Amino acid sequence: MLAQTPILQGRRGDVPVTQAIIDQIYRERTVTDGTGETHPLFPTSIDADEGTFLTEFIANRPEIARTLEVGCAWGLASLHITGATAGRPGAFHLIIDPYENSAWKGVGVANLQRAGVDFFELWETSSELKLPSLVQANVEPFDLVFLDGFHDFDHTMVDMFYASRLIKVGGYIVLDDCDWRSVARAVSYYSKLPCFEIVAGSKASNPLFGLRPLVGSILRPIAPLLPHWLYDYVYSMMRYPSMVALKKTAEDERGITWFRSF
Repeated sequence: MLAQTPILQGRRGDVPVTQAIIDQIYRERTVTDGTGETHPLFPTSIDADEGTFLTEFIANRPEIARTLEVGCAWGLASLHITGATAGRPGAFHLIIDPYENSAWKGVGVANLQRAGVDFFELWETSSELKLPSLVQANVEPFDLVFLDGFHDFDHTMVDMFYASRLIKVGGYIVLDDCDWRSVARAVSYYSKLPCFEIVAGSKASNPLFGLRPLVGSILRPIAPLLPHWLYDYVYSMMRYPSMVALKKTAEDERGITWFRSF
């Protein structure tokens, strides 16, 4: 049990209704808040390919029931996640977004309410404060954590650090915007850990993604001669698709001197 009272709790979910809401958002490129006001869908919002990846990833893993999300915004990821877990025993979705009812006008929560989801909680607080409190409270481990919060390297690493402690062995961390250099670097580091492995990725939206083996083979030998920013810009942005899933394969038993270049 969580130690505090959540900002908001939802109602019972309906999978067909959830999919209808998702389809309407992608078709009309707008979202609607609780007052009925519409807002344009941001270009950086989760697109249909990413949403399909997220839904299918969860749907194909029936053991995923307890989920946590950092960064709700318009609620597209929330709809895909809860749509895939609805009806599963123990289904529960915890959302952390400090700006859900301010910058995002409560749209994500409104969408979940329209879908009739009854197994979510919203916490309007920063993930760098809430995640360690969940660790300290020794909450029941999550099966999947979805990270789509503040995307500088520092925040991404903090979110991944606590997410790795909040999921069970066999659980997953899924990150959005892995084609951003800051997020790609964080993914690269965690993929080196002996207790994590990359197991899946979304369809690549970057048309140059398919050229990454060729580009890598060209850049690696001359990397010491290139400005660091140029190597990062060309190669790191092409290293991963926009959405990546990592699996926690074992407990983290690294010693204090462990380090791998990333």
